[in-house]
Amino acid sequence: MLGFSLRDLYPGTLGRGPRRPRAWLGPATPYHGPATPVPPHGGPPLKITRWSELSDAERRRLVHRRADVPADVLTTCRRVVDAVRAGGDAAVLALEREFDGVDLDGIGLRVGNDELAEAAAQLPLDLRRSFDRAIERVERFHRRQLPPPLWLEAFPDGTRAGEQTVPIESVGCYVPRGKGSFGSVLVMLGVPARVAGVERIAVASPPDATGRLDPATLYLAHRLGLDTVYRMGGAPAIAALALGTETVEAVAKVLGPGNAYVTGAKQLLAGTVDIGLHSGPSEAVVYADASVDPEVVALDLCNEAEHGPDSLCLLVTTDPAVAERVAMAAARVAAALPEPRRGWVMQVLDERGGAIVVESETEALAVINLLATEHLVLDIARPYAVLPGVRYAGEVIIGPNTPVAACNYLAGPNAVLPTNGFARSMSALGVRDFLRTSSVVELSPSGLAAIGADVVRLAESEGFAAHALSVTARPPAAERPEGGLQVEWLRSSPADPIR
Repeated sequence: MLGFSLRDLYPGTLGRGPRRPRAWLGPATPYHGPATPVPPHGGPPLKITRWSELSDAERRRLVHRRADVPADVLTTCRRVVDAVRAGGDAAVLALEREFDGVDLDGIGLRVGNDELAEAAAQLPLDLRRSFDRAIERVERFHRRQLPPPLWLEAFPDGTRAGEQTVPIESVGCYVPRGKGSFGSVLVMLGVPARVAGVERIAVASPPDATGRLDPATLYLAHRLGLDTVYRMGGAPAIAALALGTETVEAVAKVLGPGNAYVTGAKQLLAGTVDIGLHSGPSEAVVYADASVDPEVVALDLCNEAEHGPDSLCLLVTTDPAVAERVAMAAARVAAALPEPRRGWVMQVLDERGGAIVVESETEALAVINLLATEHLVLDIARPYAVLPGVRYAGEVIIGPNTPVAACNYLAGPNAVLPTNGFARSMSALGVRDFLRTSSVVELSPSGLAAIGADVVRLAESEGFAAHALSVTARPPAAERPEGGLQVEWLRSSPADPIR
């Protein structure tokens, strides 16, 4: 996923809500302070288990990972949605006061252009340059995803059929904040929306106690040309974007990660607005062999474990000695981290991580595809020989020189990825998520004559008399002359590169 975890999000207030442990391999116990010092012989226990020795129930827990929103959270989200639907701006302002203790009455929900323009001065120059480079690389990757505006297949019998692709009209990008800064979220949401040509892109992010937004989020919004930015967070923000208020214009789609309250609000509003990709706590599987330094494998595992106690990180290998060496290396990596990250890594390695030893490459691929993980790292000697056998993964990272962190920020592909096994049917966020297609069909007189009898026969078999009559009683029309495809069918070229 992106470079943050649910534990990073603002805890302890109702608007964004406390983090709730999620049962995948078992309950994730809350983190209670610094971890136990790493013993000299190894440190955090990376459990090593043979796949053949796991029970059916244990395999099911690995494969069918769920992140259900607790009932009490949904109850709160329902109250929030009902309040925003009935009260509009006043409800959102009241909810911000109630949940986060911030009074926005004097400055309002929308961020002014001056505040957007001034954000650059609050960020170090090197950080701005890194964000700019991320935008450039993410844009370059996503432009390759653009389909043709219109394509048509000409059938020999006189039928033309194809698709026209246009951007969706509007999208709301939710950028969490909590106790950290997550500007990279806006890069991953805003850049493909711009590339797709979305006309109206709104940004919502939680304010601090003074009502100000994270400077990185403001800088990136201004850098991407997004001037519709709202200071509101959690379930109220999702409700306002979906339903609209006096200040907030409703959007067609709401995207962006968040905690259980954000997820709960999206679930309740799924019949009102498109909520896009389902994303939960971060997860990774590393497939490794003896050709890669165990320190590298350990770094890849700890990168994922750092997201928080509800993360999942698993090593898959055919070599038990690799698992043992990686466990030792993971202890050293964890020991070098500052708190609280060190404690989270050790907890995940103990409770929600482990090494699975398989008998063969074939079994390794079977396990990988069953898990359908968010990140799959191939730390092996022959990654491209194995790659065709990988069917289900949010992204495939080819080691040993490709840190997951590089893919989170700057490699180019999108870092918003399916989790909880949804990689079986969902893909990474991309330009296609901001586009929609319409079928375009034209029959010439000869084309209708060629298929008309079949249409009538099928319509009558299903009892649709008017369907059949629309063919048999249709008056003849002239053949469309050459040049019948009008150039105005084609939409204009995509927007210029983001400057």
